[in-house]
Parts: sequence; C-alpha cells; structure tokens
Amino acid sequence: MDQINKIKLFILWGFRAVLVIAMIVALCLHDWKNFFFLIFISVVTFLPDMLERKLRIDYPGELDILVLLFITASMFLGELHDFYTKYAWWDVMLHSLSGIAIGGIGFSLIFILNRHKNLAMKLSPAFVAIFAFCFAMAVGGLWEIFEFSMDQAFGTNMQRSGLVDTMWDLILDAIGGFLFSLIGYLHIVGNISIFNRMEKKFFKMNPEFKEKK
Repeated sequence: MDQINKIKLFILWGFRAVLVIAMIVALCLHDWKNFFFLIFISVVTFLPDMLERKLRIDYPGELDILVLLFITASMFLGELHDFYTKYAWWDVMLHSLSGIAIGGIGFSLIFILNRHKNLAMKLSPAFVAIFAFCFAMAVGGLWEIFEFSMDQAFGTNMQRSGLVDTMWDLILDAIGGFLFSLIGYLHIVGNISIFNRMEKKFFKMNPEFKEKK
C-alpha cells in the first residue's frame, strides 16, 4: 500500500469515527433528524469503494481523498453544522469545486473507455469534453432533485432560497464542469504534465485498461 492510500484510510476511518461519536451524541439528545442524517452520511462514505468494486476499477487514492473531503465539507459541515448559513461563500465554493470534480469524473470515465484495449471506441477530444460537461450537469441536476426531495420529505432546508438557490447551484456546476472539460480537452490534444502522471498511475493500477496501440 502506497503512502497516499495510507493517508486515505486514515482520513476515511477517522471521519467515520467522528460520525459514530456524533451519532451517539444525537441519540442521547433524541435528535432523530440529525441521527438519521448521520447514518445517511456514513452510508455515502462507503459508496466510492462499492462503485470501484462494482466497476472493477481502482482509482488513484488522490481522487478518493477529494471525494471524501467533499462529502465532509458538503454534508457534515455544510448541512449538519450549518456552514452554508454561517459562511455565505461556502455554497459557492462547494458547487464550483463539485462541478470541476464531477466533470473530472465524467471525463475520466469516457477517457478510460476510449483507451480500453478491448473496446473499439475512438472518440474525438471534443466529444470527450462535451460528455464530461453534460455529465457534470446531469449529476448537478440529480443533486438538486435530491435537495428538493429531502426538503419535502423531512422538512430540511437544503434549497434555502428555493428556485434562486437551485439556479445558482446549476450555474456554478456548469462553470465548474466547463472548466474541467476545457482542461481535459487541452490535455488530450496537448498533454498536460499533471494529467500524464495521473494517467500513467491509473493504467499501472488497472492493467486491463492498457492504452490502445
């Protein structure tokens, strides 16, 4: 296990320990809404590993750490500890970064498939970039549906100002998704060094996705 994966496991299990302590406190205070929300957050922390096993893909630890930090910042700090209300810039920051991150995930998925040695795919750089942007917008739209559903079902205030909050969130998702799509496009046509390092690491960890000759 390399150093990055050791750091990932330390952060992951440390965060889960914090969630368990918070659950115990919520249980003692009979704060059922936060108690069940903490259970939900705990379940979410297992989803990245479940997805990797299901898809039989091993993503670099750096990406797993970023996903975990986003879960912590958005759900644990943002929703549970009300950072969205305390700090006006928190929501803007997270949605901008999430658009970039989700665009990156969408880009990596189609980019990897495009390089798979057993798949007869040869997609243009522009198509890969457009797919990444659309993927970011689709996931952003699903998240807004989730926020609306939580507000309606459990009386939360995830949407805050309603339609205005939803539209600004989608606009920020679009900006973030566009930025990564542009960066991804430039990487395909011109090779950006940092992406080259991550690309080589991924193919080393997943030999079945070896580049086409």
